[in-house]
Amino acid sequence: IMFSSKTPVEVVETLRSLGSPEACIEDLLETNPHTLPDLTSAIEKIQLVQESLRKDLETFAARAAALGSNDAYISKHEYLKLLETRKKLMQQVEYREKLYEIRSKHEAWLKA
Repeated sequence: IMFSSKTPVEVVETLRSLGSPEACIEDLLETNPHTLPDLTSAIEKIQLVQESLRKDLETFAARAAALGSNDAYISKHEYLKLLETRKKLMQQVEYREKLYEIRSKHEAWLKA
């Protein structure tokens, strides 16, 4: 088996088709000891695939966390509606702060 000319996906498929990793390595070393450099190359390619998959998983996990859960999704319409609601709530907060400021000034004026 020549792994050097195969893509990482082909390497993984070939190894899977041969059964367990231990049996595959034993067969290779017994029948073709000269394939050790190719086996090393295959292992390196598998590690590259594994690293790539790990990075993808981290990316997806980060996206899911950013959304709040794995199945969180809102439409553009819902998002705009939420923004409008937030804007109205902020206006209410500002209004109450101004009202409190006016009341405080009025009470201070009455006491003076």
